[in-house]
Amino acid sequence: MKWTILSLAVALVAATSASAAGANMPWTKRDITAAVRAIGYPKQHAKTVACTGSGASMGGFASFRCVAAYKHHRRRSFYIEGQGEGGWLCAGATLAGCKLLGHGFITTSSVKVQGLGASADLAARGYMTDKFGSYQAQGFCKQTTSSTWSCPFVGETVTLRLKKATGGYVTGATASS
Repeated sequence: MKWTILSLAVALVAATSASAAGANMPWTKRDITAAVRAIGYPKQHAKTVACTGSGASMGGFASFRCVAAYKHHRRRSFYIEGQGEGGWLCAGATLAGCKLLGHGFITTSSVKVQGLGASADLAARGYMTDKFGSYQAQGFCKQTTSSTWSCPFVGETVTLRLKKATGGYVTGATASS
C-alpha cells in the first residue's frame, strides 16, 4: 500500500508541473501476476503465470520476467513493467524492447485507498503522459456510465473504460480532440 500513496503523490506533482516521462512505478509480484492474467498478455487463457521481479524498490519491483504456460505445453516468456502512473504497463520479449500496452491495470488495493474516481483520474493522467509526454488538466474525470469516465485536458478529452477483473480493474483509454 505504500506504493499507492507514493503514486498519488507523483500524480499530484505531474499534474501541477505537467512534465513529460513519468517514472516507472513499482509493482508487487501478486499485483503484476493479476494484471497479466486480467489483460491476457501475451494471449488469453494462460494456465499458469509465473513472474520473477528485479529492481526492488519501495516494497515492489521495477520490472518482471514472466512465463505464461498454455495448453499443449506451449510457453511464452516476456518482460513487463509499470509505465509511469495510473497502472499502465509495457511489455516485450526483452526489457529494452518494452512497448506500451493498450490496456492497463488498477489494483483493488489502489482503489480502496484512493477511491474509484481518483484511480480513474490518475489512469487518465498517466495515459496522457505516456501518449503525449505532457498534459494540462482542465478538471477531474466525471463518470459518464457505470464503466466509463470522461476526463478533460487542454486539446484532448480522454475516455477511460474500466472493467472489473480478479484483483482490480482493466483499463483502456482513447483520446479525442
